Amino acid sequence: MKGLRWLLVMSALAVAACDGGPKSPDFEAETKVTEFRIASMTATTALASIPDLAVGATEDVRALATITSTVPPGYVGPPTPVTEGGQLVVKRVNQDVTADTTWSTPEGNSKASVDGNGRITGSEIGSTTITAAYKGESDTLPVTVTDATLEGGEVLCVRPESSGPLGDTPCAETTFSSAAGGTIIFEAIGRFSDDSIRRIGAPYVLNWTSEDTTVASKPTSTNNTPLTTPEFLGRTIGTTDITGTVVQGATPTAALPVPADATATLNVVSANAFCDSEFPSTSVITSTRCPLCDVNNEAAIIDGNIETSAELSIPLGLLLLSSISVTVQNPATAPSILPGEPAGFVVSRDSNDLLALHLLSSLEVTTLRREGTNLVPTNDPATQMDALRLTLLGIRLPSSPQFLLSTAPTTEAYDAIRLTFNGGLLSALTTLNVNTACSQVNTDPVPAP
Repeated sequence: MKGLRWLLVMSALAVAACDGGPKSPDFEAETKVTEFRIASMTATTALASIPDLAVGATEDVRALATITSTVPPGYVGPPTPVTEGGQLVVKRVNQDVTADTTWSTPEGNSKASVDGNGRITGSEIGSTTITAAYKGESDTLPVTVTDATLEGGEVLCVRPESSGPLGDTPCAETTFSSAAGGTIIFEAIGRFSDDSIRRIGAPYVLNWTSEDTTVASKPTSTNNTPLTTPEFLGRTIGTTDITGTVVQGATPTAALPVPADATATLNVVSANAFCDSEFPSTSVITSTRCPLCDVNNEAAIIDGNIETSAELSIPLGLLLLSSISVTVQNPATAPSILPGEPAGFVVSRDSNDLLALHLLSSLEVTTLRREGTNLVPTNDPATQMDALRLTLLGIRLPSSPQFLLSTAPTTEAYDAIRLTFNGGLLSALTTLNVNTACSQVNTDPVPAP
């Protein structure tokens, strides 16, 4: 009976502890939006209107909210809690919620458009409104599109895409750099007939070209025809000129600006000291693992940060017969990686440097090509064990010795690369860290300081 009474008391206490009160584990703070507004990119007050937007010009706005949350007693900020209406609350003012806001224009509107990032583009002379909605709150912004056009204006420059105010000297820089294997998007800046300087958008049509398509070209092909989208993939280390040309005005018969084009220099540089180019963050990573084996933080292989890593783990008792692998596949829309350069991985291991040779015997590299929806090994001799190199790098990030595992110069085009970590009887360590995947290895890597 004593045991039953004890059980009833504990049950009652448990129910009381989970009553939804501020000190119970199931307490959920009440959060509400107390103010919501459309603002400019440089101020926090509500924007009254956009009065002079030229046809084909763009302007960026953002959505800001004041968010109030109730908190339990004992809460420690930031922000510092205050008492309102008998409740303890914290206020987060001027929270940028642009990306979570629903942007729209009236049905049937043809005067201006707005995208999901708050970029407004003038389309046709006249007036309209932009509406932003967030968590039950909304704000509207009047927009007036003027008769100013690029007819009588000029294309001032092209440069990597940006957001927000253009500033006083948007065309001061004409040379830019981008890492190989990454995609860079350009924009064109123009002076309109009302002397305003803005980004050029629809309905103007621009063609984009790269002088040297072996250095940078459209991501889905190696040519420039047609290339109406301003996206370029850095393919190899080198320099090329990127040119944006207005080929159609605000109407098909409108005169073009003079000059109608501008050019910028793009330097495609090594992704880091060890990879000329990495697999991009849009790549697909898949893994295979033995029972009880594990792969953690796969995305770190393609996050562009040499200091982060995925972790491949094999339980000690399974070392003799087990293996684990990760495959990094170029985006399906990207062309195959051309042969000629080594491929590989930057890997690290929580051990002393003397295990380099044994570590090499535990690793395999395979390049693969797409056949329909499948990946098939290329059987490239550059990936055979006697062709692999494992170079100890002169860095320890974050605390482990790192190695550059590279193939010989590849002889076949490929779409993916696979790293397999094999267990071995002599292995005393069961974990391998994979820091990054190189689609083109720097053949003479310079260790980081």
